[in-house]
Amino acid sequence: KISNKADYNQKVAKTTMYNESILDKMANIFDAGVIKDYAPQAPLPSVENMLPSGAVSAPTADSPENSQINTNVQTQGIDEADVSKCDGQYIYCVFDNNFTIYNLQGNKIVDESLAINYSEMYVVEDKVILLADTRTSIYSFDGNDVDLLKTFTYGQYNTSRVYQNQLLLIVNEQVDVNDEDTYENLYYDGCSQVNRVYSIYKYDLKRESFDVVKNLNSGQTKLYTSTNNIYLATTVRKQNIVEDEYYSSMTQQQLTVISIFDYSLNALGAIRVQGSILNQFSMDEYDNHLRVVTTNSFAFEPGRLNALSVYDLDDLSLVGYLDKDIGIDYQTVRSVRFENETCYVVTYQNSDPLYEIDISDVTEPKIVSVYKSPGYSNYLHTFEIDGETYLFGIGYL
Repeated sequence: KISNKADYNQKVAKTTMYNESILDKMANIFDAGVIKDYAPQAPLPSVENMLPSGAVSAPTADSPENSQINTNVQTQGIDEADVSKCDGQYIYCVFDNNFTIYNLQGNKIVDESLAINYSEMYVVEDKVILLADTRTSIYSFDGNDVDLLKTFTYGQYNTSRVYQNQLLLIVNEQVDVNDEDTYENLYYDGCSQVNRVYSIYKYDLKRESFDVVKNLNSGQTKLYTSTNNIYLATTVRKQNIVEDEYYSSMTQQQLTVISIFDYSLNALGAIRVQGSILNQFSMDEYDNHLRVVTTNSFAFEPGRLNALSVYDLDDLSLVGYLDKDIGIDYQTVRSVRFENETCYVVTYQNSDPLYEIDISDVTEPKIVSVYKSPGYSNYLHTFEIDGETYLFGIGYL
């Protein structure tokens, strides 16, 4: 917690990533040797095809009329913004300064030209939420007309979510150390070289009330939301200068710092993970554990650049770790998908190994199968047909 300008100057502004940095003063589980060199595993099984043989028939049950078509989301029940939405009665679109609503027969109900270029949207009950770089507008829709209910402005829009009538806006703003309002509900992850504030604005769509928490970060952050917590991840570099009587040298370390907040916007703490994450799908919460897949570009040993880390969310301790054989030589992570107690990872340099990792024992993740194909998949998705689980990959050859 950063309470005022003096607090900021002491804890943040004077922090250096060289020599006696705040990272060196914090307990470093990696340097302490908690991450042990795991014994070699048995030879990994290789599967010719991860899908059952034979043609897959589409479901025969007819889809109900006027069914809602949802945006593809990472966490079931938490909506993500899109350029188009369908609530089962109407199709809503926002594109190139136009906001259009169609019925399911394709007839326009609303066609409005907007002065602001809104890029994404949500539909929540009778409300339509339009998002732009520096502005969000909320409209009501009664089946015929739209009416503007509220507009609010902010710094720079980053991303958003909607969960149980709560709109979460992640906004990128400048740090103004002379403004007393800056220090209202402000937190620092203890590691980032700060030049931005990433604010989480929570807007209650029913009560029409705002709450905010602010997190001091570097210039880039990635958002993952579970039904319990909000995770903001940023990648930082730790640089150490080692000097002796004859010469000096510098070593670098890459870390991802994940700041955790609950839906009441209470700060729960921060986790430091070795390496960088690809995107939001590299993080997943399951059974009170956070699982994270990273790539460490400063790893010394080929074949150990990529890792899976498992953290207990009660005390934020590392309980499981796997950094061996996720990728061949210098392959890096290109896509990740978690499915309950399983993690799927695609790595790539010249070929595309797909790794299935069993996390049923959180203290000892293990690779259970490998599938190789040309090119690589940069997105993975799981689905079920007749009780069978399938993995679908989209990528490049």
